[in-house]
Amino acid sequence: SADLGGTSDPYCIVTLDNNRAQTNTVYKSVNPEWNRTFTIDIQDIHSAVEVTVVDENRSKKIDFLGKVAIPLLNIKKGQRVAYQLKDAKLIGKVKGTIELEMDYVYNPVRVCVCVCLWGTITIVIKMTMMMMIVILVVMMTMMIVITIIIYYYYYYNYYYYFQSIESDASEFEIKSEAFDREERKSLLEKFQALQEVCLMVQEILDVVASLFERIRNLFLWKSPWLTSLALLTLTIVFFVLHNVPLRYILLAWGIRKFSRRLFDPSYVDVNEIYEFINRLPSDNDLV
Repeated sequence: SADLGGTSDPYCIVTLDNNRAQTNTVYKSVNPEWNRTFTIDIQDIHSAVEVTVVDENRSKKIDFLGKVAIPLLNIKKGQRVAYQLKDAKLIGKVKGTIELEMDYVYNPVRVCVCVCLWGTITIVIKMTMMMMIVILVVMMTMMIVITIIIYYYYYYNYYYYFQSIESDASEFEIKSEAFDREERKSLLEKFQALQEVCLMVQEILDVVASLFERIRNLFLWKSPWLTSLALLTLTIVFFVLHNVPLRYILLAWGIRKFSRRLFDPSYVDVNEIYEFINRLPSDNDLV
């Protein structure tokens, strides 16, 4: 009981995934009976039904009385079962029990497909995000290191160059015009080399940015056919990895890898994943 008189005004809140239902309030009772029936759509058969018992106060403040969580697969169909109420974290027991009678209906084939697809998509998204973060960090580190190296290289070259000019001013006055022309040409070549390095770094960044755009467009269904093909391929890979031992898969891959040139001498080894990503549209292709 939560009130001073030894009674409560309890009601229940039933939640399953994003669905929620609520019973009426039974006033001034320590042994309430709601006798309510709810029909809730199941989105994931591996979810759990949560029933929270709270006490309604006149001040609209809610007092927590207890809570239970029952996995759908652990439900005893058509049987009334008494469950011990627990605290808000579902760790310790609190005073009181609640009797529930539940039943559920689902399609095993549909559940299997949904679980497999969702699990595969979740793994792919996590791996892709991790790969993108790692590649971005590596590329930024490489850019910083390359910039620092180029900066100090040209800094020391120009420093010693101007030092040599100050120390050998008389010698430079005696030098011929041809030697001055060669020095200017050498300095121009250094600037051209620096410009080529910057262009190369810019091209690498463009390739990496285009790769990220293509992967993002894959998940945004910018190319429905390729995205559907990727989901179908991942589903097949999931079932193969689940049912076939890994050593057999590695053996088959090794045989295919090293015997392909025997049957096709003109075969060129390519990265299928990279080729598939290149077929995806980038942001520039979609404009």
